[in-house]
Amino acid sequence: MSILARIIILLPMLGAVMVYVAVEEKNAAGKMGTEPEVVSCAQLEYRGPSENHHITLTRFRPCSRGYRHVELGSGPDWQFAHIPVFSPRAGGEPNSRELRVILRVMARNEEQLYQVLAQRQLTGHIMAARFPRQRSREMLSELYPRLDYEKCYVISVGGDLPSLQNALFTQRVGIGLIAAGAASAILLVWRKVRASRRQRQERDRAAALDPAAADSYGDEFYPGELSATDPAWGPSRVRSSRVTLLLNMCIGLFLTSGAAAYFLHLIDEVAMVLVLAMGGLVKLSLRYVMTAASEIAAGGRHLRKEKRSV
Repeated sequence: MSILARIIILLPMLGAVMVYVAVEEKNAAGKMGTEPEVVSCAQLEYRGPSENHHITLTRFRPCSRGYRHVELGSGPDWQFAHIPVFSPRAGGEPNSRELRVILRVMARNEEQLYQVLAQRQLTGHIMAARFPRQRSREMLSELYPRLDYEKCYVISVGGDLPSLQNALFTQRVGIGLIAAGAASAILLVWRKVRASRRQRQERDRAAALDPAAADSYGDEFYPGELSATDPAWGPSRVRSSRVTLLLNMCIGLFLTSGAAAYFLHLIDEVAMVLVLAMGGLVKLSLRYVMTAASEIAAGGRHLRKEKRSV
């Protein structure tokens, strides 16, 4: 596959991801009030969030069993850290299954994390009613094995708040990338069809003047393609290229669906790796199959010429 074809496949995939991120941010921004609502940890645990997901959390206490963080690339800095919190009560710290609130703190190291947790009030936004990532679930499960993620509210603290303007801009860029990829694919197919028609016309003109010259002309430039004087012999290389393009588009659609399922939390990281591996294996197998088919067609053409000469 050429570099241009790879770019054409990647454009709609990137655009689909951007559209999904924009829709998520747009939905979150629609639930954000102009001013944060002051909510205690006990209120959030027992009655859940109100229509305003922009909140200031009060009267909370971090769990003593610790936190889990996600590193930013290969460096020492963190991307964020997850730590459950609870409302102070006479019975002490609750067990893992009774926890309902988890903080997602945008801290670069442990010192920043404890500086944030030392504050008596934390302002942020509620991300979702379920825990977002399978990877984060697995990390916290080591410390909180019975944590009911589906009933937990994740509060993002320290990051940028969802913005309707940013969501609309991201959505427009994503739609533009999808449209650019579709237009580029249509243009590429049109150019290939136009080039194949021009080649057929040139070959037909050569065959009309001199059939022997047409055969040598085809062997030099179009190995494995049909002879102009014998259209029923062998698969056409033009047809093979169209089949290859169609299969490549199917592979791109398969990978795009896998990426969308991952961002929709329908599959985890392991399944996403399997999707990428399957796409790569199918692509590699397709290349070998089409190469073998071209070689077989070219060999059949030479055999046909030898029979004619005899």
